[in-house]
Amino acid sequence: MVTNSQIERNVIASPPPKSRPLFTVKDALWLVYLYPLRFFVGCLPAQLVPRLERLMVPLFLLIGSRQRRGVEAKLAPVAQRLPPGRTPREISRAYMRNAVVRALEDLVFERLFRGGHVHCDGIEGLNHLEEALSAGRGAILLSVHSFAGRLAKHQLARSGHSAMSIRSQSPQAGGMGRFGHRVLQPRYVKFLEPVIGDEVYAQSPDCSLQILRRLRAGGVVNVHLDGNTSRTFREVPFLGGTALLPVGFLDIVRLSGTPVLPLLCLGNSRNLRICVGPAFDRVPAENSDEFIDANLPPMARKMEADILAHPEQWELWIKL
Repeated sequence: MVTNSQIERNVIASPPPKSRPLFTVKDALWLVYLYPLRFFVGCLPAQLVPRLERLMVPLFLLIGSRQRRGVEAKLAPVAQRLPPGRTPREISRAYMRNAVVRALEDLVFERLFRGGHVHCDGIEGLNHLEEALSAGRGAILLSVHSFAGRLAKHQLARSGHSAMSIRSQSPQAGGMGRFGHRVLQPRYVKFLEPVIGDEVYAQSPDCSLQILRRLRAGGVVNVHLDGNTSRTFREVPFLGGTALLPVGFLDIVRLSGTPVLPLLCLGNSRNLRICVGPAFDRVPAENSDEFIDANLPPMARKMEADILAHPEQWELWIKL
């Protein structure tokens, strides 16, 4: 078994790319998105955005053919575990379509809620969250990066359960050149602040303290099990291979007794679906490694099952 400390050293020691081109195609796309497209969409009524989606999706499918092939390659090892009738080709096209829809909805995010354009038929399993919170130790909602995650968080807040997100100030920027990495990425991170809303940066010196404060006050924290905001990771079987999953939150769970509940977010502003599952069984252990060994696998299996049941909704098949 690889220990947490070994994984931590490997992750932290991983060097950034030694060289990047000055400007890439990805830089150009993000430049257009953050400036002319953002301005243009900002002038449109929010209810007209679906018409713009119908224009942009075919274009994105055309220029994103390499990305579609990348999604299909990632799906190949789990093809036998996909829902009946779903093929990697069809899923990759739906994935790209969801990426376009989410990107455009981010541009009018506040107006979608303010204008009543977000349609959600309630939160399935909200009673599980309220029951967990009744113990007075807060709650952790465990999820993966899905295209509907940002909408779901705001819908949860409107139900009275704002969930703090743990976010990186310097997310991975594969495919970006030096211009995109140094200029566009910080602007995109800043642009998303009002979209994500309730958040704490993982790089903040008091990040762990803010999380504990929220939980001790009986609040909710959202943790992505496919995220990279932790300093410690554990390698586990995942989606036909292995993955390094963050385990820092499990130390908080071990010490505080905070319940962890699965969160599933599906759809978009026109058909948002949010499902909260019952709390994971908490297996006690004498030390951190034993606690992780006992409690991480069932959480990973649940997140994996959610991804395979709704593969077009998971953002991280590839890095767009």
